[in-house]
Parts: sequence; C-alpha cells; structure tokens
Amino acid sequence: MLTSSVFTTLDSERALALRAVAAAWAFAT
Repeated sequence: MLTSSVFTTLDSERALALRAVAAAWAFAT
C-alpha cells in the first residue's frame, strides 16, 4: 500500500515536471 502510494506521488511529480518543461520549451521557441 505504502509503496504504490509513493509510486503514485512520483508519477505525479514527474508529470508536473514534464508539463513545466513543455511549457518552458513552448515559451522559449
């Protein structure tokens, strides 16, 4: 239970990071 919760949190963090990178890329180009 705890492990899957941690993985879900990591996936959310990674998704937010990818979205931020995509936004920065779109803004820069």
